[in-house]
Amino acid sequence: MTGMGDLDTIKANMTQAIADNAAWQTIGAIRDKRLYFLPQDLFLLSPGLRYPDAVKTMARLIYPDKF
Repeated sequence: MTGMGDLDTIKANMTQAIADNAAWQTIGAIRDKRLYFLPQDLFLLSPGLRYPDAVKTMARLIYPDKF
């Protein structure tokens, strides 16, 4: 997940939204605590040449034992 604005605020708002809505609990990633907040500089505003860094970031989150 990523969003525009202050990352700490985004995390707090999303965490609260998940806690307040039982529908979120039906999603496996939420139940398994696999919601990741992605760096805005790599995933917003046309990352372009940094695309390989964005893919590596996701890979590290999903497969931490491989890095």
